[in-house]
Amino acid sequence: MSEHAPINLPRPAYSIALSLSFYVLLVVVSLIQVFGIFRGLSSAAGMDQAQIAREMARGNGFHTKFIRPYAWQQMIAAGKNVPPTQMTDTYQPPVQPLIWSVAFKALEKYSAYEPATGSAMYLLDRVIGCLGAFWFLLTIGLTHFTIRRLFDDKIALFTSLILILCQPLWEVAVSGSPQALVMLWTAVAFWCFAHALQRSEAEESTWLPLAGVSIACGLMALTHWMALWIVTGFLVASTMLMKRSSASVLFVVSFPALCLIGWCMRNYVVCGDALGAAKATFQSLLVYGGDEPLQRDFILM
Repeated sequence: MSEHAPINLPRPAYSIALSLSFYVLLVVVSLIQVFGIFRGLSSAAGMDQAQIAREMARGNGFHTKFIRPYAWQQMIAAGKNVPPTQMTDTYQPPVQPLIWSVAFKALEKYSAYEPATGSAMYLLDRVIGCLGAFWFLLTIGLTHFTIRRLFDDKIALFTSLILILCQPLWEVAVSGSPQALVMLWTAVAFWCFAHALQRSEAEESTWLPLAGVSIACGLMALTHWMALWIVTGFLVASTMLMKRSSASVLFVVSFPALCLIGWCMRNYVVCGDALGAAKATFQSLLVYGGDEPLQRDFILM
């Protein structure tokens, strides 16, 4: 008989130790990303939306300091005599600037950039980095719960570790890119959709989780225009997997449709075009080089 009996941790203690290690890793990686290697915003869309959010925090509404000739000529063609210093933005989607503007308003007294007396890093840029890291942490948590619901704890933990240790995703999260918030809305919609599938198989009502999918898809569509492809994916999944597919698809598509119709009506009032300056983005899908050449174009119609 061995002199030393093998030490076997009971299952609850092992689970607690594993969970504690996971959360410690999560906190450490988050702090490193935001306060260690963060060097400011790196996303052009994030920088543009940040200045819109600052204008909103100052009480100027959804205005922009980034004057696009394409957007200006749209307003002139629609008979809107708007000086460039008072341009209403019709290019960026509204959700992320709205969220940031609340944080900027709360930190208004720290909004001045004074590198001579303070940090070389603009405080509100770091706030954006913190919010992006928080969105990504929520994304990881929701993804973990969804995969655990569909599979088991081991697969969920393995997936979460991959997400935590994926540096490109962290770079997107703290860059200010709206894609970081799209990841969160996608995770919310995925979690709600998995719940709806389980309730559908059990012959229970699916309207509440499908309402969550619809709301998440609506927010997704107003966070990044290209997220419409993800919304389409959820509609296809509803058609293929839900028992009452027609009613489910109509229910899921209702809120995104209302959001887009409302924003298009607002754009039409502002500049005479339902798509606003974002129309150039869709036009650029047909040509090489992105929408920058179109945005710089100023041709009176």
